Amino acid sequence: MQYPDDQIGDVVELRERVAGEVEELEERLEYLKRHLQVLDAILKGSSFTKASSLGYAGDRANGAGPAERAGARSGAAPRDAAPKSGASDRSSITENGRKVAEIGVAAGEITITIQDGIGLRPDIPPLKTFFLDRILGEMQRRDGEDGSEPLEYELDQEGGVLRGITIRNYRTQGRADEIKSTARWTLLRMLEKIE
Repeated sequence: MQYPDDQIGDVVELRERVAGEVEELEERLEYLKRHLQVLDAILKGSSFTKASSLGYAGDRANGAGPAERAGARSGAAPRDAAPKSGASDRSSITENGRKVAEIGVAAGEITITIQDGIGLRPDIPPLKTFFLDRILGEMQRRDGEDGSEPLEYELDQEGGVLRGITIRNYRTQGRADEIKSTARWTLLRMLEKIE
C-alpha cells in the first residue's frame, strides 16, 4: 500500500516523538533503579527494623510515621523543615576521579557550578526533559497549587556551554536533597552522552 508524502512525514514525526519518550522513560527508570540500590545498601548496612514490628498503635491511629516518631523522640527537626538561615553545605560531583561540578546549598538557594572544560551543553538530555521539566517543573506546579512562593531556577550559559544552575525558593530540606540527588544523576548522564 502506498501512502502520501504528508502521511509519511507525520509517521516519521510520530516515530521520533515516541522514540524520545521511550528514552525519557528509560532514563527515569535507570534513575529510580540507582536510588533503589542506594537505599538497599543503606538498609543492609544499618540495623533495620520493620516499621510494622515497632508497635506504635497510637501513632498509627493518628497517622504519625516512623520519621515523625523519631524526630519527636530525639528533638530533631523534621526532614521537611527549611534549613536555618546562614546554614551552608557544599559537595562535589565527580566521575572517575575528575571533578565535574560543585553543589552549594544555603538557605533559600542551591547553586550548581560546573567545572571549566567539562563542555556540557543545555540541550544534552536529560537536563531539560528530566531535571528541569519533570523535577523542578513539578515542584513549581505544586507551589502554584498551594499558593507558596514558587521555586525558580536560572541556567548560566556562556557560548552555548552550561556553566551552572541556580535554584531559589526550594523551601524544604527534603526538596534540597532531591534536587542535589537528581542534579548529580542528571549531570553524570549528560557527561556520558558527550564522552
